[in-house]
Amino acid sequence: MTDPNLHGSWQTASEPLDRGAIKIGYARVSTPGQNIDLQMRALKAAGCGVIYADRCSGLTGRQDGLRAALARCRPGDELVVWRLDRLSRCFVDLINLYDALAMRGRKLSVLSGRLKHHDADCAEGRAIFLISAALAMLESELIRERTMAGIEAARCVSLFEAFADTA
Repeated sequence: MTDPNLHGSWQTASEPLDRGAIKIGYARVSTPGQNIDLQMRALKAAGCGVIYADRCSGLTGRQDGLRAALARCRPGDELVVWRLDRLSRCFVDLINLYDALAMRGRKLSVLSGRLKHHDADCAEGRAIFLISAALAMLESELIRERTMAGIEAARCVSLFEAFADTA
């Protein structure tokens, strides 16, 4: 999500300015094996009139659906996600996105997880958002560390087995 276009001037949707505020949903899964249905059902139940989706990594993926959702957002609109980590797992990207939404008069709502039922527009809500963003980044780094440790352990077992076969 480290795309400068997300934090620059967003293109506006071709809808009339007086259309009233709407809820715009965004869903993302990281791998082809993951199912997006839970997120889609939750976003529809939350009243999202339109939902954009991506199938890519939250750290390195090209999030065309997120860009489209942001382009559709007008002042007063609400970007709705199932969990905060569906936007990104990168702390800096989450903070930049949050600030960009706020500066442009858009709201962010999170349906589950640490930010559920918190208004991110007040001081306490922003603090909870920052803590949640930091925890999302921590979770991502722990997953990466565990994956690397698992790969290293498998490599050691493979070397041990190869050595045992030659002995």
